[in-house]
Amino acid sequence: MEYLVEQYRKWMNDNIALTNAFSEESMKQMAIQMLLGNNYRLITENNTKSKLMLTYIWLTDVIDRAKKEFGEDWQSAVVKDLSNLRHRTTEQNNLLFWLAGLTKKLRIIWALRKMTFPCLLRNFKVILVICYCPG
Repeated sequence: MEYLVEQYRKWMNDNIALTNAFSEESMKQMAIQMLLGNNYRLITENNTKSKLMLTYIWLTDVIDRAKKEFGEDWQSAVVKDLSNLRHRTTEQNNLLFWLAGLTKKLRIIWALRKMTFPCLLRNFKVILVICYCPG
């Protein structure tokens, strides 16, 4: 499946301030805000919000493609597809963590191997059914 990683990276790189908070332009904008007595965090928070929004848009595109390609069981199919890739990008690894219901930090803390992700995904679905189904 195509994961649109290059498109996502292009979105992130189109705006230097968005991808690099320590770029010359970003530092200039923060210095201006501080000299004017404004809160420079308004810039850095907007930076984070923008990155999150672009990531959500990318995830939505990937999920739409996966649903069209794999059907109703798209999550398991994507986990299997990603698990079979020999060389994954950082974005593909993060997608794999997310589909397994994990963050990268939690996976490191628990010392989980990527081979266990399909099993985690199945168990996560069972937990959701138990927690959210009445009766």
